[in-house]
Amino acid sequence: WPSPLQLKRHIHEQDDAMHVAVRVRTCIRPRCRKLLRSHGRTRRAMACAEGGWRRVATWPTVVRLGSFVGFVSALAAPAAPWDTFGRIAWLYACLAIALWTWKRQVRVEARPWSSEQTSWRWNVAKEACLGWCGGALAVVTLMLCFHNSKLACCTRPPASWTVHLVYGTCMGWTVAWMEEWLFRGWLVDELKQDVSRTWAKLLSAILFGVAHGSMHAWPGMVVLALGLSAARDITQGRIALPMGLHAGLVGTYYSVNAGKVLVVDASKSTWLTGKAYGNPLAGAVGLCVVSMLSAVLHVVVQRRHGKEPERVVQIT
Repeated sequence: WPSPLQLKRHIHEQDDAMHVAVRVRTCIRPRCRKLLRSHGRTRRAMACAEGGWRRVATWPTVVRLGSFVGFVSALAAPAAPWDTFGRIAWLYACLAIALWTWKRQVRVEARPWSSEQTSWRWNVAKEACLGWCGGALAVVTLMLCFHNSKLACCTRPPASWTVHLVYGTCMGWTVAWMEEWLFRGWLVDELKQDVSRTWAKLLSAILFGVAHGSMHAWPGMVVLALGLSAARDITQGRIALPMGLHAGLVGTYYSVNAGKVLVVDASKSTWLTGKAYGNPLAGAVGLCVVSMLSAVLHVVVQRRHGKEPERVVQIT
């Protein structure tokens, strides 16, 4: 027979088990039911939201673009009191979120990042590096034009120039990645829904120039955007080549300008150098250099298309 102490312990264990069962029935089960109900409401709300996203694709182009700008503005609103660097960094983050959301929800793309063929592959890396070399060569050409025409003088790089080079390279790739995905990728694809590809590239180039906010550099920006669109056509729609070209232009010019490797003479005409507007494309020399770059890219596109073999259909 069990002892009185063992019986007492057994009674306490049964009481504890009954207490746990009552607690499960009175507290945990209702909470689980509420959680399941809220999960169901969340799923229904997500389904309604997905249906709303799908309907955006049927709107007119102007309304779609306006809704995208409003979406980005709403995301970037909290960064209004920040400093300039913080606002720009947050704006680029908001653009990345908005573009990914748009392609994932509105265009129903399972892999938005690889839709523009920007995923890491050896040929993509090779095209990006080739584009960066082309952009750096264009900046060196601009330096030589300034130096030979006595508009600027080239100096020996200071000891701190390596810091400017690293920062300029990182900044150039960041700016190029976002702007190319936005203007040569998403915007061209959206405009192609209602107009031809040629008009889509032209309108995208115009908006690219307007977005940079300098009317003096607007013609140069439009010409540069048309050249970057041609660079995308060279690689059959991949944006690695124009991204590298854009990164080489931005990063190399920042390194040269911030490191005082190229010192532009302020007494010379502004319409030649564009120094007063902070952009070499606002000057005639920069416009000529970027026009030659764009012309070379369009010639390459024409030759690539001309060398494509024609399909011969045999009639039997």
